Amino acid sequence: YESEGITKRMVNVTSSDGDKVEMPEFRSYYDTRALFVDYDKKRVLVREETSDEDMFLDYDLIIGCDGIRSVVRNAIASTNRDFEFSIRGTFGKGKAVHVDCPPEVKDGTFFFLRNAVPNMDSFTLPETGRKLNVNLGYAMNTEDKIDPVLKSDDVDAISAYFKKHFHAFEMDCDDAAKQWVSQSWNTISQVHCNIYHDSKRMILLMGDAAHATSPQIGQGMNTALADAAAFDRMLDTHKDNLSAALETFSEERVKEGNALTDLSFYTFSLSSSQQLKVMIGSMIRTSLHKHLPMLFNPDPMDEISRGGKLSVAYDKMSKLGIIQKIRETNDKMMREHFEKTCGMTVSSSSSMFSMSSMMGTALIVLLLAILFSNYSGTIQNTFCA
Repeated sequence: YESEGITKRMVNVTSSDGDKVEMPEFRSYYDTRALFVDYDKKRVLVREETSDEDMFLDYDLIIGCDGIRSVVRNAIASTNRDFEFSIRGTFGKGKAVHVDCPPEVKDGTFFFLRNAVPNMDSFTLPETGRKLNVNLGYAMNTEDKIDPVLKSDDVDAISAYFKKHFHAFEMDCDDAAKQWVSQSWNTISQVHCNIYHDSKRMILLMGDAAHATSPQIGQGMNTALADAAAFDRMLDTHKDNLSAALETFSEERVKEGNALTDLSFYTFSLSSSQQLKVMIGSMIRTSLHKHLPMLFNPDPMDEISRGGKLSVAYDKMSKLGIIQKIRETNDKMMREHFEKTCGMTVSSSSSMFSMSSMMGTALIVLLLAILFSNYSGTIQNTFCA
């Protein structure tokens, strides 16, 4: 597509045999934001950010990779009654700092740090250039336990706090503190969809638009790339029949996308005691498989990093009962927090249950005491007579 003020660029692709393949028909629009999908006329209203110019771009197929607040996904939701989706927070707040990877840590290492600093956990992800992305966060129902220093803009105080409390590995606490105050607190949400396509309007969803996820298992980007690879394969299989490829894409990828989000959120419990049990169980399964591989299967989550399918790992974690137990715990804690913060309830059901249990126990003890007293009196009267 040609438009005044927008550079026409050519994409160079290298074929499998090393030859350069030119695609002069490809036009890229940088700094351009999608505003609305006119699915009736198969065109997209976009705005070029630098010139503030709006224009329509025609499409044969539109692939929505436009993130968690997807404009493309909204086009399906507004017209397709079979389409269902939800956006849900992961009940946490946090910040991330980029630090040098310690010499003793191998490239590509991903690890979870419980209480990396007091009352905050860390999902630490590998980055290129021997760097680590250290995400420090907390559950929303523990916000009152977070040290006020971490919510301040005092670089020196935050640096001193990290030096005192962060012991997982050495890092430049002064630089980490500067990064900390330069950003706002982040929240993460997840997206669930029951289908990823609309054949009538020729729309397809991939990546975060289809299955935005929390970073706990480090598979968000991998799953998005797998979406693209799967669709490329389906186009070959169906000889570029778009309708057939779209149908097949949802059949194959919806289970993977929903497995991704559920494995990310329902294999890490918001309850510290439950999470400790889950981690011990994982360590036991890993150790048993290491020493007796013929008798014990590997931990399902370990298979993901070795190329295993997310849907297969989800099935195995469900059969172990882990998904169901953590789902019950996490959903209950999130619901109780919502009810309390918006004023629907004045205390959590667990505290109410504890109080009612104590009162019930006290009442039972009292009744038993009365009955025993009467019974003792009867015994005494019998023997005295």
